[in-house]
Amino acid sequence: MHSPLTSAVIDVGSSSTKCGFSGEEAPRATFPSYVGIPRHAGLPGTLLRHRSDVAAGDDAFRDRGLLLLRRPVRAGQVVDYDALEELLYHTLYGRLQVQPEQTPVLFVAPADISRPSREKVAELFFESFSVPLCSFLSASAATVYATGRTTGVAVDSGAGRTTVAAVTDGYTLHHSMRSSLVAGDVLTDELFRCLQEKGYPLSTETDWETVERAKEALCRVSTDLADDQRLLNEAGPRLADSFTLPDDERLFLCEHQFLIPERLFDPARLGDAHCRTARPRTPTGYSAPNAACWAAPAGWTTMIEDVIANSPAVAQDELYGSVVLGGGTSMLRDMEKRLQKELVQRCGNVPPVRCVAFAERAQAAWMGGSLWSCGPHFAHACTAKADYDESGPNVVHRTAF
Repeated sequence: MHSPLTSAVIDVGSSSTKCGFSGEEAPRATFPSYVGIPRHAGLPGTLLRHRSDVAAGDDAFRDRGLLLLRRPVRAGQVVDYDALEELLYHTLYGRLQVQPEQTPVLFVAPADISRPSREKVAELFFESFSVPLCSFLSASAATVYATGRTTGVAVDSGAGRTTVAAVTDGYTLHHSMRSSLVAGDVLTDELFRCLQEKGYPLSTETDWETVERAKEALCRVSTDLADDQRLLNEAGPRLADSFTLPDDERLFLCEHQFLIPERLFDPARLGDAHCRTARPRTPTGYSAPNAACWAAPAGWTTMIEDVIANSPAVAQDELYGSVVLGGGTSMLRDMEKRLQKELVQRCGNVPPVRCVAFAERAQAAWMGGSLWSCGPHFAHACTAKADYDESGPNVVHRTAF
């Protein structure tokens, strides 16, 4: 068992869950954010290769043909608390192998988590797992912390959602936050559809997963769209730009390798079905969101500009100089070059623009949480179980970052 003085750091995303301990450089485990229950009542547990009828993480994903999969988090928000409880049980007992009643927990939460959602998650930790201390940290703040900064713009894009938020002196500015549903899963859906139109026989969930791997391996962000299109027309598709399928056939993405990521900068290319910008919530209840920040769909560059424009004027120069990328979708090749180029073109590099994209940024939120939870602020940002038992779930809002 791990030392009870060490905090467990848990980041549950739409696609994957990352968990580990405070002060560590990387998560101990990363696994799919899935919980599975049998499709047919009474299916023998031995057939599922589990000790019970409920599976989570890799086990659920492996046996997905026999199970009904549930995702606790969709588009960055908790939508199934029963499934979340099962996933947390798997995380604490199965992956981290701790005694929860002896282990403080830091939960990396969506930047716009609602008050009821925060209370419900706290209820799970305190009542289902009896943790002694629990703390919540905004994923946007954690992404900025991962680079050693306390002020910056976090551009956090995972499977289900892209969130852009300003962080000043360690606090997330919720009123200026922007959030878009155009993220990794939408890009995979669009690539899947485009390849179907080109004649590839794609139809199953396994095919979708193959297309997702092809996207991650081959797609890149163009820094000059016209030039990339011209080079492709002149040279044609290259073998190096193909993806090998399980049957050894080659999948050529051609122009889609740079046109698909273009949706992140111009969501209108997707049409109305995906061009939705999620309205930020007010997790504290003390301020109302700025309507200008969520009314219309926008690309990454525009969202960054809007977030900074709606931040305090004294912090804007520093925010332009610390645009921090995080999440799996930010791993697309040349993403930081494109953002840097567009932001400089729009603001003239006055103030100086700097996009920060470190190699492990797919785990940025977890890494920032690990760093923050071993610092001096963590103890003051925790809610004790005794306080929860005395005052109820509402007490967690006093310490949430």
